[in-house]
Parts: sequence; C-alpha cells; structure tokens
Amino acid sequence: MLAKAYQRAGNFLEANNSIERAISLNPEDRESVLISGQTALRLNQYDRATQRAKVIIANYPSDPDALLLYAQVMKQSGQPGEALKLIDQALLVLNNPFQLLIERAYLLKQTQGIKLSCHIFLSLLSRTPISLSY
Repeated sequence: MLAKAYQRAGNFLEANNSIERAISLNPEDRESVLISGQTALRLNQYDRATQRAKVIIANYPSDPDALLLYAQVMKQSGQPGEALKLIDQALLVLNNPFQLLIERAYLLKQTQGIKLSCHIFLSLLSRTPISLSY
C-alpha cells in the first residue's frame, strides 16, 4: 500500500493524502482506517486519530492495533490513565505484547512513578533474548 511506503519514509502528509483517497473508495477497510488513524496521530490530528480508532473498535472491539492507537492518542492528549486502561484491554488479547508492555511501562511511569515502570522493563528484559553476537 502506497500510504505505508510514505509512512516508512516519514512523509506523513503524502501518506495522509494517499490513505484518505483509499478510504473514500472503501470506508470500511480496517487497514486503511488504521493507517489513517496512525498518520493522523503523527500529524497531531488527535480528533481524527480518535475517530479512526473508534471506527475500528466499533467493528472489532478487541482489535489490539486500534486499542494501541487510541491509547497513544490518549497519552499524547495528556490522559495517561485512560491510555493505561486501553493498553491493559489490548494486553488481554495478544500473545506477544512486547510493544504494548513498553507502552504500559511508560504510562505507569507517568501515572504511578518510576519504580513500577522499572519493574516492568526488567520483566521485559528477562523474557526477551538478547544476542550480543553480530
């Protein structure tokens, strides 16, 4: 998808234009709506990012990508407590929640302090094999 290529290149305005054209053709396409929300978040368009996440969640209430997007919007909007609830909801449905656990640790640092956040990071490190060979 062209919008993803623009995202990877850091060209979020072009990604936005491309994905909005795709959504105009098929407004129910989950992947296009998700990319639109992610792009909106990168462009600090929190209302549109929230709307896109809610569209996906309405159709797929346990969609971890949409829950993560919504959590990121809440975090950027200064609502870490709400973001934490969404992260916890997404963690219930994932088998490999590494990105969500990292996000959760950052949110816990904001809401409950560094000690609990460090505990989660250490827990992640103990579960993640690290290769020192090149």
